Amino acid sequence: MKRIAVLAALALAACASTETEVTRLAPADAATTLIVGQAAQLTQSARASRDGQDSVVNLELRFFDGRAAVFQEANHTPMDIAAQADGGPLSQIMGLPEGAEARLFRLQDGAAAGNFCAPSGPQFLGVSEAADGSVKIVALKEGFQFDTRADGTFDPLPASPQIVCSRMTFRKF
Repeated sequence: MKRIAVLAALALAACASTETEVTRLAPADAATTLIVGQAAQLTQSARASRDGQDSVVNLELRFFDGRAAVFQEANHTPMDIAAQADGGPLSQIMGLPEGAEARLFRLQDGAAAGNFCAPSGPQFLGVSEAADGSVKIVALKEGFQFDTRADGTFDPLPASPQIVCSRMTFRKF
């Protein structure tokens, strides 16, 4: 009985440290409607980490017809952070104005999403939310490349538009 109480307390502690946000999305243009159908949903969950590490942020993109893919925020390496910098390669490939925030997510589980970015589904998502409630999502076939200098710093290499397999624009509802 004591063991069950300890396990239950651990389960409650784990639940208490996870925050979930669900955002319902309606296609904002004809191209997005062709990709997703009537609606989509973003479910973001953040799990607090230990020892001062970045939180683990998962993002599930689910379409009206049941297709879904789970991504994890790419926020753990210097190159991941550089890809998301203002004016960086993610902002450039998404066509965002200066100062717009973009977040990069790496595919974790996308078996059901292969047909939304054929043939194997996206490997990365770029997500940007604007103050007016619009959400831009760019699905990428591959990540960004960087050139490492002798001093250990690095510069992003120009990203080819060919890495984009889907562009979607939504409005929250």
